[in-house]
Amino acid sequence: MGPRNNSTSHENAAKGIGERIKAIRLARGYSQRQVAEIVGVTFQQIHKYEAGQQQLTVARLISIADALGVPSICILEGADDSPPPARQNRLREFRKARGMTQIGLAQAADTSRQNIRLYETGISDMTVDWLIRLGRALDCHPWALVDPDAAAPVAAPQETSGLLPNNSLRPTSPGN
Repeated sequence: MGPRNNSTSHENAAKGIGERIKAIRLARGYSQRQVAEIVGVTFQQIHKYEAGQQQLTVARLISIADALGVPSICILEGADDSPPPARQNRLREFRKARGMTQIGLAQAADTSRQNIRLYETGISDMTVDWLIRLGRALDCHPWALVDPDAAAPVAAPQETSGLLPNNSLRPTSPGN
């Protein structure tokens, strides 16, 4: 497998999420200023999210979804009937079920062990981009990492040696 261009993939994910935020906002008849006021940011910040110029944290994604009156998964994937996620980090649970160490997950997700520790303990809030990236590394749906109602983690097949394929999930485009 050849090298991946992570920055392009991340930019595309941010742009797709931003386009979904804008489409939902317009369908609901809200201005950027109205959403910004509810969320507690400037309208310029909402514009940056919609344009894919700024990464969203999971907490901010949930705040925007709440302001728009939709489940967060609608913004993340364009789905329309999933329950809203809870603010709970299940990263450690999934990592251990896969038999991975923090170092192994860090290598699979192309990050540092320190970042994995910060995400697992909740000291650092994951951006949606990192949620997708870690979901790929753990071979699970990204939202399962923060939604307690999602399926429980299952041990990885033995032949994976602790590292799982990075191509099992791809961000969806608004048309999909």
